[in-house]
Amino acid sequence: MKGYEEWRELCRQASIGKAPEKLMELVRRMDDLLEERDKFRARSR
Repeated sequence: MKGYEEWRELCRQASIGKAPEKLMELVRRMDDLLEERDKFRARSR
């Protein structure tokens, strides 16, 4: 559940963010979380 909560917070921050550098940082972290999720799902099969 921690990943989901972090994902929601990152999305919230990205939705109100204006600084390009900060937005890229948020998107990179979101991408990391998606990769972690995909690896977890692949192992679960």
